[in-house]
Amino acid sequence: MAVTIERKADFHILVFHAELNIFSVRDDFDSLQSLSQEVLSQLMVDLSAVQDFDSAGLQLLLYLQQTLKPEQPLRWIGLENPVIAKVLALFRLELNAVAEEA
Repeated sequence: MAVTIERKADFHILVFHAELNIFSVRDDFDSLQSLSQEVLSQLMVDLSAVQDFDSAGLQLLLYLQQTLKPEQPLRWIGLENPVIAKVLALFRLELNAVAEEA
């Protein structure tokens, strides 16, 4: 399943589902291309449901953080997810944003 966008209060939540890997990234990338500037300015990224995460998924998150350049820093949900934490630690990367508790 590709990424979905949910509207909650003043934010749009970009929810990545079970897979964020080489097999799902193309569909996710296509979905990200259609985001409006309004959505980008109030975006939270939810990684809490991800169960399969690889370097292709990491590249997509880096693209989201660096290329789309939202007006406000991205807010991340689910960085404590063991699958996400393990890959970030493997590459010794920190996502430069505000981490949000789920």
